[in-house]
Amino acid sequence: MIKAILFDMDGTIIDDEKYTVLSKIKEGKKLGYNIKKEDVLKTIGLARDKSCRLYKDIYGEDFPFEELSVHRTQYIINSWKYGIKLKPYVKKIIKFCKKNNIIIGICTSTIESIVNEFRKYGDIFDQFDFVLTGDKILEGRGKPNPDIFLKGLELAGVKKEEALVIEDGNIGVEAALNAGIDVIMIPDLVLPQGRTLTSRVKVYKNMNEVISYIKEVNNI
Repeated sequence: MIKAILFDMDGTIIDDEKYTVLSKIKEGKKLGYNIKKEDVLKTIGLARDKSCRLYKDIYGEDFPFEELSVHRTQYIINSWKYGIKLKPYVKKIIKFCKKNNIIIGICTSTIESIVNEFRKYGDIFDQFDFVLTGDKILEGRGKPNPDIFLKGLELAGVKKEEALVIEDGNIGVEAALNAGIDVIMIPDLVLPQGRTLTSRVKVYKNMNEVISYIKEVNNI
């Protein structure tokens, strides 16, 4: 029985990954860097310190990762003229979980200060039982390491077999698998590959299909 769902945030709850790609390419040029789309996609779901390391390995040790991150956050916020943009059926699955007493939490690589900025543009975060950010995990232990999801289990007060992770990227899927938790992938910008395929992870189109799956598992 599924008693808790641990959601990724970027590209899973919030529809912002496409803006991440656009902003890093655009703002990178302003900073003198020709950032390639495929390099940005490599960081989808990756812990902040690992993303920084990847960019520096590709574009040099002087790469202004922190400055680019600030520009990225502002770029996303500027796109929210009418409030925070959510992925399809997010509100529906939240309502479904609350109705059926399923604990819901966010486990994101994004740091708390950025999440707090996002909070200003909608009350979606207040509807979750908890929000666990990447800076609350030991440096070097972010996704694809299992730590953030293991901590999520603690906050939810459930066992591994009672939880479900929902992710949009392969790195997050790997983190869930490393934690020993069942995971569903709803692809956003990256297609299933690696362990997502070899581990027979369920891949769905949207949250509505996830609701159908939960109904089947929990016999609702």
